[in-house]
Amino acid sequence: ERVSANAGHGLDTSSIEIEEYENSLYKHWKETVLKTFEPIQVSPTIRITPVEEGKKPASAFLLSSSASFDATEGNMEIFIEPGFAFGSGQHETTRMCLRWLQENKSKIKGNSVVDYGSGSGVLAIASLLLGAKRVVATDIEEESIFAIALNTRANGIEQAEKLEALLVDHEKVLRGECRQVQALRSPFLVANILMGPLVELEECFASIVESQGEIALSGILAEQVAEVQAIYSKHFSKFQIVQMNDWALLSAVRKES
Repeated sequence: ERVSANAGHGLDTSSIEIEEYENSLYKHWKETVLKTFEPIQVSPTIRITPVEEGKKPASAFLLSSSASFDATEGNMEIFIEPGFAFGSGQHETTRMCLRWLQENKSKIKGNSVVDYGSGSGVLAIASLLLGAKRVVATDIEEESIFAIALNTRANGIEQAEKLEALLVDHEKVLRGECRQVQALRSPFLVANILMGPLVELEECFASIVESQGEIALSGILAEQVAEVQAIYSKHFSKFQIVQMNDWALLSAVRKES
């Protein structure tokens, strides 16, 4: 097994068998992606910058001659190592989620956030950089748990108590057999996955998000928003829709329990 049984209890990379990920295929993939992965300007105040494992992150300004981004207070630069996990910031859904987090910075600061379906961990890391006191990042892929650990370290976030990475089984979550997920409670949840699992997880998300808490759902096409909203209307209200090209982000507020 690449991830030990205790991998869901924090970001102690000693519980992860790194050697298996350092085979020639993975190393070749990283090298190829790193050559083509340019700094991504998500918004005027958010930038994602590639970083090579084991090397000190360089500012995006130094990596791009055309960069005018200044990583000072009010701006956010996130360092991501290339890999298999989704969430480099290139996709519209990731960009919309990052913008949603930043727009809610004042409310997120000092609170907890759940990043459900975390992928590379970019949204979890952004939440911490925006002042969240604790983040729980879940994923169904072992590769993502590994990526979250690497990217957290790349961004100078060392305290395991601030970010907990949970490897979850989707079917067990749906059956209510994942105690770690059942125990989660948070005023904020962001999920950038796909419509199918979003629909299936409505009851689960409703149990996680506290009354008057906020949720952001993406990974859905604009044409799917109405169906997703209808399902989430059972426990959520005050819906808002943001669209970028063919993709959408649907946010809402948890109704009083």
